[in-house]
Amino acid sequence: MNDFEGWELNEVGTYQVMEELWRRDVVRGVMDVARQEGALYAMMSSAGPFIFAVAEGREPAERVSRALQDRFGEFFSGFALGEAGVKMRIDLLED
Repeated sequence: MNDFEGWELNEVGTYQVMEELWRRDVVRGVMDVARQEGALYAMMSSAGPFIFAVAEGREPAERVSRALQDRFGEFFSGFALGEAGVKMRIDLLED
């Protein structure tokens, strides 16, 4: 586990807002799992629609992604893995 100061900012500010807008157990759980699996930082974008995690390298990023998919896959329409500095495009498909 790392000591990146952003985690503490999440816990006192943004977490509280996001937990009121969405499911508290899922928001808190996603952040906890991401941190436990080695993410440097994770957060929900504004009031959604996505949650992102930043990891130091591809292997840790894949570990975080797998853990989040395994535990929270039912709550999200998809997962994507990208690299810093590379543009990503995510197309959401409707059921």
